[in-house]
Amino acid sequence: MPRGPRLTLLLLLAAACREAPAEVGWPRFEAAQGVDPLVLARVRAAEAACERGEGGSLLELAKVLDANGLDNLALEAYTRCLARADAGASAGELHFHRGRVLEELGRAEEALAAYGASLAAADDYAPVRWRRGGLLLEAGRVEEARADYERALALEPESVPACLGLARTLLALDRPAEARTLLEAVLARRPNQRFVHGLLARVHLALGDEERAEDEQRLEALATHSPPADRLTADVRRRATGVLASVQRANDLLEQDQPREALEALREVEEHAPDQLAVQQALGQALIAAGEPRRALEVLLPGRELHPGDDKLALFTGLAHEALGAHAAALAALERASALDPAFAPTWVALGRVQLALARLEAAEQSLTRAVALGEESAGTLLLLGDVQARRSDWAGAVRTLERACALHPDVGAHWTQLAEARARAGDPAAAEAALAEAQRRGVPARRVEAVRKLLGSAEAPR
Repeated sequence: MPRGPRLTLLLLLAAACREAPAEVGWPRFEAAQGVDPLVLARVRAAEAACERGEGGSLLELAKVLDANGLDNLALEAYTRCLARADAGASAGELHFHRGRVLEELGRAEEALAAYGASLAAADDYAPVRWRRGGLLLEAGRVEEARADYERALALEPESVPACLGLARTLLALDRPAEARTLLEAVLARRPNQRFVHGLLARVHLALGDEERAEDEQRLEALATHSPPADRLTADVRRRATGVLASVQRANDLLEQDQPREALEALREVEEHAPDQLAVQQALGQALIAAGEPRRALEVLLPGRELHPGDDKLALFTGLAHEALGAHAAALAALERASALDPAFAPTWVALGRVQLALARLEAAEQSLTRAVALGEESAGTLLLLGDVQARRSDWAGAVRTLERACALHPDVGAHWTQLAEARARAGDPAAAEAALAEAQRRGVPARRVEAVRKLLGSAEAPR
């Protein structure tokens, strides 16, 4: 669970945790008022299995406590598992889990010791290495951190966390060029990966390229994909329950383009807390992503009556209407969303898209320009703005937008062909040919290249 929701849950539950008498073989959770009933039920079920003496029940309880933010109790349960021959997990796994929990508790030295014990038991799980590497790097033990990250990559060559950690280490060692090569290789495999562009911004600053660093910072703000949790951590997290955990898990799955799995993650909270704002937001978004806009409206419209001041419900309502082709209804919802939160760029993108569908070109350009000004410079948004400007015959504006798109997203071939066309229509055939040559170099289909080349020689393109 990311730190934000986890800290919120910890604050809610901090007063509810205490250790049972020593004769009890597992830590006990005493619930305080306000505890999420789904969390309480999950913990009580795991405790009941311990009462019955079921095999592996103490480990299951440890994972349930861990997944739901009850770190101190989870740590005690994992520690007790180490003393049992029938714990159901190896010593290496148990020490790994203890290390993670100790990290969450801010006990870095103890976490380092736990990871060391895990490696002593079995050195074949890359996440132990890159997690320990992060703690070592924070402690200023840079060469030790580098060794851990390199060992992690030897075990798991495409590990994103290990690559990111090694890049940070190379920066600390004043080797930014090597860090850049490493990070660009990550982006080649996993475009739109979070944290990579942010690190590249630091790299380019170290290399003295402030303009490129600023571009990378903008791209970082657009990145949505996070590396999935490692196998052992993911196994723990699937036991998380309650509104906060379920919504966060659904959001993570939506980032990974898994809307059906996101809906499944929300099933329990949909039943027990259907009127909570976070649940309605997540359900509406997941249903739209799953191609079920009508069902989304069944959630969103009642939700807007309960929470009329929420811009996200208005935004998702607009997106659902748009998916159904009801552009007038979409326009009304999106205008409401933009009024509720004028600083949320995705709303302006959606509004511009709907305005374009309604042939309101000037309004569409204004909305998309507003989104770009707010930092939304994704490939799709810039391409859409360039298209709107082209439809308005604003070729100079289209050229500026598409040049920006090519600078930020040079591997998107459509940017180069649109730029070539815009330059041709703006009366700059030499620059148009240069863009077309770049499009061809980047693998744009020959028929598209030839269509634009034909335009360059036609009367349509001003000289």
